[in-house]
Amino acid sequence: MAKRIKIILRAAEDTDNCKISRELEINRATVKKWRKRWYENSSKLIEAKEQNLTDKKITEIIIEILSDEERPGTPSIFTPEEIVQIVGIALEKPENSGLPITHWSTTTIAQEAEKRGIVKSISERSVGRFLKMKQI
Repeated sequence: MAKRIKIILRAAEDTDNCKISRELEINRATVKKWRKRWYENSSKLIEAKEQNLTDKKITEIIIEILSDEERPGTPSIFTPEEIVQIVGIALEKPENSGLPITHWSTTTIAQEAEKRGIVKSISERSVGRFLKMKQI
């Protein structure tokens, strides 16, 4: 959400999409998408101001505008909390878990997550994806 807010703030300064995409290191199409969505929904904010809605309500409207829409496909089977706990295992020393190794692998992290009851089952590939995430 932070990058979306930065897009809108830079757009409000009349910065072009190419410059915003370079500054934020994101695709120009992404800048265009969020700038367009903000523009298309600006009437909601104008109405909110005219109705003297509270700052809290206006903030809710902004969050609604800048939130992701439902995406097609299979929903995630892991909760954000589970993902954070699994990534947390990678930050621990394996020997603290009684393992005779000095470095984690995606396989051993998956096994440890199952052993701790964080998840019933997880593949090493899923663990690898979580470890590559830039934001959790």
